[in-house]
Amino acid sequence: MLPDSYNQRRSPIQRRYRQRQWRRAARRNLLWAIAWISLSFMLGGCVDVEAGVEFRDANHGAITQTVRLDGSLAALTSAGEQAWFDGLVARSQQLGGKTIERSPGIVTVKVPFNNGDDLNKKFNELITASARYSPLADNPNSDPTPLGSRFALSQRNFGLAVKNHLEYDLDLRSLKGLSLDATEDNGLKLSILPRQGFNATFDVMGPQRLKVLSGKEVEHHENLWQWPLKPGQINHIAVDFWVPSYVGWGALFIAALVGVGWWTYPQ
Repeated sequence: MLPDSYNQRRSPIQRRYRQRQWRRAARRNLLWAIAWISLSFMLGGCVDVEAGVEFRDANHGAITQTVRLDGSLAALTSAGEQAWFDGLVARSQQLGGKTIERSPGIVTVKVPFNNGDDLNKKFNELITASARYSPLADNPNSDPTPLGSRFALSQRNFGLAVKNHLEYDLDLRSLKGLSLDATEDNGLKLSILPRQGFNATFDVMGPQRLKVLSGKEVEHHENLWQWPLKPGQINHIAVDFWVPSYVGWGALFIAALVGVGWWTYPQ
């Protein structure tokens, strides 16, 4: 039996073969790196979508949505931008809203709501319209609305305040971007996936205190709560919070006035 050191020793032919393999792998990795850098310049820019709900009280508030195209993407997709923005503005107006900002590469719409049921209906319709008109739905092999969105708000009235339970699910599994993977066997590997540079956030504005049940990665600034929504997965947010009921407070104030009047001027 030959010793292990002899088995580990390589001949000159084997060493030259290994060197040729290494050079070929290095050239291949360099070409992949050049391709990745070139694509990152050509596809520079991103899509930012921000959806938010502002609660002023139990029965009043507004839905806001902002779509922003940054970098070279705004210049390369002017036709898609026009169709997306026009469709979003038209649907917001149908829901009783208005356009807050409209300029090259950005649009912001605002839609008021009057109660929880009205909020559920308008939010889901606005997000569905945004997904339908967006260039992200141009793939004929995909569903017309690839952003699976479900918004649900339930309310319980306790007289002077209303307890809100909010759940929001957004399916972003169809949206991914460029990825650069490193493996031991193949070195650098470039994967070109259907979507690139998509950022989304969901905001809740108004409550000073909010109990987060699901979606712990939240940023909190005073009365603004913001969740980053991650492409490639299903995002689930569930929260509980209280808002004042001005109807209840008004009824209490009227009852107090009546009580004071009856006590001051008895019959």
